[in-house]
Amino acid sequence: MSRPSYPMDTILLNPKQKTKVIEDINKYLHPSSPRWYATRSILYYRGYLFHRPPRTGKTSLSFALTRIFRLDIFYISLLKPTLTESNLNWLFNNLPYRYIVLLEDINTAGLLKDKKSNKKKKKDKADFKEGKIV
Repeated sequence: MSRPSYPMDTILLNPKQKTKVIEDINKYLHPSSPRWYATRSILYYRGYLFHRPPRTGKTSLSFALTRIFRLDIFYISLLKPTLTESNLNWLFNNLPYRYIVLLEDINTAGLLKDKKSNKKKKKDKADFKEGKIV
């Protein structure tokens, strides 16, 4: 999507918190980081959960970070009524290298179950009764 990214100095956030996030992302994006993760058998990805009331700058912060690090952003609203687990899995499996995924409205998300997802869930699901696996 095309949307203006704001300069970081226009984002209302504690300066120490801004610095901490920027330093962490900078360290994560360092060329030696993928090797560090691989030698420890850790998946090479980083996630952040920004939680504040609506309209307080979480999305603007994400777009400002794309400006600093020259990264693409994939904006996904989890309120989209047709979004399924399979759609989301496909998206994450087909993302390019070096990107930011912005998941909006995770607190109110209700992904639809599609037939493929439901079959897998039924196959993998264990029933629990009175604290015992049945």
